[in-house]
Amino acid sequence: MKIKRAYWVLGIWIVIIAYFIVSFNTVVENDEQVCNEVLVKIECDEGKAFVTAEEVLSLLKKNKINPEEVDMSDIDLARIESLIAVHPSIARVDAYKTIMGKLCIEVEQRKPVMRIINNSNRSAYMDQNGVMMPTSLNHTAHVIVFAGAIGIPNNLTKKQESSEQIRELFQLAEYINDDELLSAQIEHVHVATNGELKLIPRVGKQVIYFGEAVNYERKFNKLKALYAQGFKKYGWTNYKAINLKYKNQVVCTKI
Repeated sequence: MKIKRAYWVLGIWIVIIAYFIVSFNTVVENDEQVCNEVLVKIECDEGKAFVTAEEVLSLLKKNKINPEEVDMSDIDLARIESLIAVHPSIARVDAYKTIMGKLCIEVEQRKPVMRIINNSNRSAYMDQNGVMMPTSLNHTAHVIVFAGAIGIPNNLTKKQESSEQIRELFQLAEYINDDELLSAQIEHVHVATNGELKLIPRVGKQVIYFGEAVNYERKFNKLKALYAQGFKKYGWTNYKAINLKYKNQVVCTKI
């Protein structure tokens, strides 16, 4: 029994050693290989890419990097990642080599949660981290729109700190997006020069006068109560305006 067990243990060690030898030889062969293909994968839903594989490859070419027909050992993955990460629509880049001589570049794009359009018709998105990002010719995100007297910097960078106004609007957008009813109903917010907001709903022709972007939880609770109780009793089509600016009441203006 002991002899059989010894042979069994020895066999396991032989398999383990053989595995590491093959793995080592594979790595060596990989380093000696020439890159035969560059594969770019954009992590997003189909048809919703803000950046394309062609744009990613163009960034490399602009920096005189053409990985194809180059020894795999000469490909600097860290440099490739840092160059691509500069793109304003990209959140994360992961570049790696395969044993088949391919360079793979996986790109995760930033996720916009709101769009801003100012009075000069300049436009930008805000991503999930509250940082501005430029719009793209490749895809238009269907997110809540804030338009009007809003300051948008000339140069948008990932490290740029947002203004107090932008931070307040972002918090409001997050609140709306996190609420099932509000996210389905509110699609557009107009920002006046005095900072007061008008909300434009998807259903109904009413304009919702919101006041400044403060106490919005209380204001939205009043609005939801109106939808659930008031309009159910009196109908949607009889009113042209809803005013949430007052503390203890909702003022509805009839058509």
